[in-house]
Amino acid sequence: MQMNFLLCSTAVGNILGLISVLLGIISIFVTLKTMLTAKRLESEFQKRQSETLARIYYRNNKQEIIHSFEKILFPVMKQNTISVNKCGEALSALRKLNTYESMFLPIDLDRIIEARRAVSEISNKMREQADRSQYVNQFVDTISAVIAILNKGDYLI
Repeated sequence: MQMNFLLCSTAVGNILGLISVLLGIISIFVTLKTMLTAKRLESEFQKRQSETLARIYYRNNKQEIIHSFEKILFPVMKQNTISVNKCGEALSALRKLNTYESMFLPIDLDRIIEARRAVSEISNKMREQADRSQYVNQFVDTISAVIAILNKGDYLI
């Protein structure tokens, strides 16, 4: 008789219905939380994968990158003069370092950005003036600083 009462009671049915609804809401919440966590992990994985590929590419091409800067620097040092074309080559080489932005230390990245700005200023000033010899030392110091950053080797890990 008591079992029959429980089965026929509307209150028990309503309570079971509420429990089912609450379990459904909790399951939706858990599902959404899992989905958001998966998206966050996926974006972090892609970021790390990109950084790792940049490190591998840098490690494989480090000497070539340094050599490109040396090809720009040594003729300027030897002739003690600078051309707008050399500034353009230097800017192009400095822009290529953007590929590796994520792997440099913040202080070194700031120095590379500063070098890009300095070479750009030198290039602009040289277009305005005929006397280019005054910019040779600044150009040599700037490119030498970039080569020193690249030679450090801290970024191969």
